[in-house]
Amino acid sequence: MRKYSYQTRVFSTRSCSFFSGLLFFCFSFLSYGQGLYILDGKNGTYRDGNIRDLDFIDGYAWRYSWKDLETGQGRYNFAPLEHIVTKLAAKNQKLSWVMMGDIPTYITSMRRVNTYISGGVLKPSPWDSTVLEQYANFIQAAANYPIADPQQGGRKVALKYHSAFGLIHPTFPGLPDGAIRDNASTKIYQVPGYSRSNLVDYHIDYVLDLVSRQFPGTPLVVSFWPIHDDNRRSPLWSDIQSEVLQFDNVMIWMDNLAASRPCTNCNPVTGYPSSTWAQHMTNTGARARTGFQMLSSWDKTFNSKHVPKVKNATPMDGINYAIDDFDADYFEIYVWDVEKTAWQANLRQLHNQLQ
Repeated sequence: MRKYSYQTRVFSTRSCSFFSGLLFFCFSFLSYGQGLYILDGKNGTYRDGNIRDLDFIDGYAWRYSWKDLETGQGRYNFAPLEHIVTKLAAKNQKLSWVMMGDIPTYITSMRRVNTYISGGVLKPSPWDSTVLEQYANFIQAAANYPIADPQQGGRKVALKYHSAFGLIHPTFPGLPDGAIRDNASTKIYQVPGYSRSNLVDYHIDYVLDLVSRQFPGTPLVVSFWPIHDDNRRSPLWSDIQSEVLQFDNVMIWMDNLAASRPCTNCNPVTGYPSSTWAQHMTNTGARARTGFQMLSSWDKTFNSKHVPKVKNATPMDGINYAIDDFDADYFEIYVWDVEKTAWQANLRQLHNQLQ
């Protein structure tokens, strides 16, 4: 396996540029992405409608896919990315790019690409080398896309060196859900051509190596659930975890953090997910960070199935549970919860604690 070390947790080389014929080496303190991030919505321009200028918010979790930014083979439209980065830079906030699993339509139209059906949708095989080559082209183009950086004198710098670029959640192209998780229609081990070697040693290794090399120094957020295949003697998630932990500056992430109470202000707090079930996040030996997206808003629960898991509690209960049980330091929060005035002082306190 190819593994590359780029930085410590605290410092990284951010950029180097020529100015008046001289080479300047630019170093800056790197906040390694910890803190409270508002989760985007469909509103606004390029999903920017939930950006808020609040002193306890560290950044913005922006869900935008490969398909949204590559409209045809080799035809990239990075205007949405530039728009979001520019807005966040003006507020001294960080972008957390959550790369959704949608694949450009040209991929499955290529004759040499192997495909399969999941949930009635045609998907490219995750083990197909052509798919991974096209993904590599996209990642390289995005990493090197120039955007003006006010922290570097307004000069245009590659996205990977931009002061407002905080974290990247890569998609795993061709996997049923675009992440290391099963979906309702297809488990990963049911994808044609599946083997542990194809999944772990080929696909996951390729994606993590690619993104860590193209975005050196950027925290790499891995969407990873404790999944299994038909070999129950040796958990699949354990092999995946071993692979993930070979990379530096990685975070294991899930989107299911919640907490409830039996009544308002009553104990005990019951947190979700259970640390027993999510043991892939608790036994890393400090070799990976952990982070969460909230399962739901506590103020405006939008899914009736989520109500029991947030009843009578607050986002602070969920965050404190994740800090205590998972040593988590990164949280994606719904905008309604950060706007609730009664909760802002406590959220500010947690923001300070996480720095």
